[in-house]
Amino acid sequence: MAVALLAAWAIARSGLLERMVERLKAAGRPRWMAEAACGGAAAGLVALALTPFALTPAGAPALLPALILSLRQDAVLSLMGAVAAPLLYGVMRLAPRLWAPLLGGLAATLVFAAAWLPFARASGPANLPPVPAGAARAGLLDLIAQTHLPASEIYLTPTLTLDADVTGLGAARVSVSRGLWEAASPEELRASIGHLIGHYVHHDQLWIAVLLAAVALGLFVAVRALHAPAARLLGAPDDIANPAGAPVLIAVAVLWISAGVIADHALIRWINVRADQYSLDHAREPDGLAVALLHEWRGEDPDPTPLQEALFYDHPSLRGRLLHAMSWKAAHPG
Repeated sequence: MAVALLAAWAIARSGLLERMVERLKAAGRPRWMAEAACGGAAAGLVALALTPFALTPAGAPALLPALILSLRQDAVLSLMGAVAAPLLYGVMRLAPRLWAPLLGGLAATLVFAAAWLPFARASGPANLPPVPAGAARAGLLDLIAQTHLPASEIYLTPTLTLDADVTGLGAARVSVSRGLWEAASPEELRASIGHLIGHYVHHDQLWIAVLLAAVALGLFVAVRALHAPAARLLGAPDDIANPAGAPVLIAVAVLWISAGVIADHALIRWINVRADQYSLDHAREPDGLAVALLHEWRGEDPDPTPLQEALFYDHPSLRGRLLHAMSWKAAHPG
């Protein structure tokens, strides 16, 4: 984030975009061309400033492919900026007072639909085989009955990753990947599905979708509200409809999205603590949950500081979750 903000400041201070606008205006080019040029240049230069941080530390043999991939991504972002800028500035001119809520409402609707509809549509029976009969299946069906989950079958997906899910709106769909089914014990499967049932019961995916939609809506409102002070700080034109001020829009967007990511991660950490508790209280498999957490561990520091966890972790720390499971086990002997 700091690098992106510094790049936006440098672009604004350089006067590069103002000169670009003046030259295009002197050449009689249409307004949208100046907007596209400024949007593409600002987005591309900020992305280019971030390129060194995207390179892999795996060593020299992997450096060139990583650099090529990063530069391709930079070019795509520049093209996206060039396409989006004329549209954004065009709406600003057409609706100078309403563009923020209009575009924010549209973005919120699209983000909510993308986050919620796939989960809600995966309801009820699926065109998949059921998991094989045995102790693991019996244990999961017992858990489903105990929690009153509106599902009567557990489906086996063909993927080999360690994955499972409980989805749907109304009628639930319980699915387990072939990889997890073959690798996990019945206790781990019960603990994992119990955790996912906790997410389903508490409507966690819906709350995530609502938060992401609120961030999308707030992005445009924040850009409008914070543009003037941000333009003064960056030394850019204070007219929000001036395409030479594109770095200001990028800077405010970076700040807002970063805050939104931190809020989203905080929500996900909280709902996972609650889902762990639901699994422990209903599946009653603390050892199985501990093994599942170890299988899901992605190699990050298992015991971060509170600040590290708040800024960089989208799930609770491994140590905290394991201690939670073992504390529950100690409090529920037998």
